[in-house]
Amino acid sequence: MCQEAEKCLRQQVPSLARKYIGCRYLHQGRDNQAGIDCIGLVLKVAEDLGLKNQKGQPIIDLDLKTYARLGGAGGKLVNLFEDNMIQIDAPREGCVILFKIIKSPQHVALIGEKEGNLTMIHSYQPAGKVTENYLSDKWLKRVIGIYDFHEVYNG
Repeated sequence: MCQEAEKCLRQQVPSLARKYIGCRYLHQGRDNQAGIDCIGLVLKVAEDLGLKNQKGQPIIDLDLKTYARLGGAGGKLVNLFEDNMIQIDAPREGCVILFKIIKSPQHVALIGEKEGNLTMIHSYQPAGKVTENYLSDKWLKRVIGIYDFHEVYNG
């Protein structure tokens, strides 16, 4: 059982994200019935937890409404996270990682923990669904930024 509110909230992020495991991948999807994409998963978990940015705006209201599948959201994704979350130095449970695919930022994952190892919970087009995988060196080499939600951050 959690002893501190921040720790409890940090653990709730991956716990809620795991409820979406198996939901099919759908580009720009925001619904666990129709399908969900990687940013949709982050937004839905933030909505489920009622998370807000530093200005008090619900994270779900900051949705990127239009972007291309390959590279079209790059700058928008970076701005979304840098403007509304706290950048941190290293991944930890409950954070969000922004990854580059090919050469531009275009994938995100929520970070969990299993048996002392970090995992990434993400909706991934090649898998065709929301999945959880260990955070491997392959993915760590693609990291562009690591972010905490304001309510989760314990600075």
